[in-house]
Amino acid sequence: MVLWLILGILALLIMGFLIIRISIELEYSDKKLGVMLRLGFIKIRLHPSPDRKGKEKTADKKKPKATLGQFREVISLLSYISEKVKKRFVIDYFTLHYRAAAEDAAKAALSFGYASFIAGAGLPILENSLTVRKKDIRTSVSFTEKESFLYFKTRLSLPLRLLPYIAIIFGYRYNNFKSQ
Repeated sequence: MVLWLILGILALLIMGFLIIRISIELEYSDKKLGVMLRLGFIKIRLHPSPDRKGKEKTADKKKPKATLGQFREVISLLSYISEKVKKRFVIDYFTLHYRAAAEDAAKAALSFGYASFIAGAGLPILENSLTVRKKDIRTSVSFTEKESFLYFKTRLSLPLRLLPYIAIIFGYRYNNFKSQ
């Protein structure tokens, strides 16, 4: 009886591992960036960090600076991994609201034109490389306001079962780069 209970719990854990998606949610508005990590129904806020309130900054420690070669290695590793799993990434929703505004009407109109061009040209490229489930892109122009407005929110998700694969590829490729 205990054996069947253990096997049932193990089967549920394996099924959960195969089904659950891990996602990163990015939100930008009013010059504030928010980053949240979701694992199933668990939400973890990464930025702004919730534990920084009330704490004073500690003495700045000198961090070792990365060289250009190390930066290139990491970028090439990330591009290799993204090529292998790019069709598994899903953008659950992509929201972009931009209102162009400036003191001069001509500057506002040009800003609106640039934003519309980028949104019109960038979305097909994004949809060609990744799966986008729901999108909401709006651009507008205001000749009465002085400052432009930008609101961006997206959620990028990946099946949890691919994380060990990504970790193995990253570790193997990183060791190859390090040994060269």
